[in-house]
Amino acid sequence: MREVFLPTLEQVSVLVIFIIIGYALKITGKVKDGKVLSSLLLWVFLPAVVFKVFSENFTVSKLGEAKDYLIAGCLVFGVVFGISYLISFRYSERMKRNVLWYSFVVTNMSYVGFVLVDRLLNEYVLYYMVFIIPFQIFIYTAAISMFKPEKEKFSIKGLISPVNVAMISGMAVGLIFDVAGIKMPSVITTIVSSASGCMSPAAMLLTGITLANVPIKTVFCSLEAYAFTFLRLIVFPAVIGGITYLLYLWLGFSAGIVKITLVYLALPFGLNSVVFAEAYGGDGSLGAQIGFLSHLFCIVTLPLLFLLISLI
Repeated sequence: MREVFLPTLEQVSVLVIFIIIGYALKITGKVKDGKVLSSLLLWVFLPAVVFKVFSENFTVSKLGEAKDYLIAGCLVFGVVFGISYLISFRYSERMKRNVLWYSFVVTNMSYVGFVLVDRLLNEYVLYYMVFIIPFQIFIYTAAISMFKPEKEKFSIKGLISPVNVAMISGMAVGLIFDVAGIKMPSVITTIVSSASGCMSPAAMLLTGITLANVPIKTVFCSLEAYAFTFLRLIVFPAVIGGITYLLYLWLGFSAGIVKITLVYLALPFGLNSVVFAEAYGGDGSLGAQIGFLSHLFCIVTLPLLFLLISLI
């Protein structure tokens, strides 16, 4: 038990320390905002990570299993999307309802989720990236319109994002190089690896900078924020994850699907709901409150989750 819990706690603690550093930099005025870090993450670091994972691991022999994870990701997305809508439907104000809806669907998959899977479940890192494809498509297409003052029609242009381009090109390179039996030039692998290495600390620093915009008093005095955090970190993994595990026992699909599903379900709320809402003149305070609390409490819940996953 200690062999799993303590390493996970150590990894989560490292992430939290970087978040604290980012938080301290912001509240002390050393940095004004996270725009530069955000741009670097969106255009350089995260695409580099995605390209690296797919180009190195997406081979012909893994196509069949990757397909299963994509199907699982689509199914989980549909279930969470529907349940999240029912939870957020209680709000009559469109922006507040959509902030909550989006927050429940889009966890901190890229910044926290990827780092933990890469370090603690490395054999599943490719399948994790495949699993979250439906969520990435949602983020860059329909999700953005949820935060605009007026409803917008679905736009296919949203699919042309740095992350999606990196994913598709990484898939192509991985398959072509696998079939041809050749390796990528060392110069390119060095550049991609160097950029990928910056992703984790930069993402956590940005998370801390973003959380520093949240008034602490409003966070700890909001009972509904505690309730939503409890749903996100405890109820979703227990109920939806439990059903997934029962289906695994019944249908006999890969145990990796259960593990990746549990990781996604137990991650803290993403913070894009705050950024998107404020960018379009809306109120992102609810997203900020639940984002702060969920990142705080996941220090305890995530090590326990990975301990549970080790038993599957």
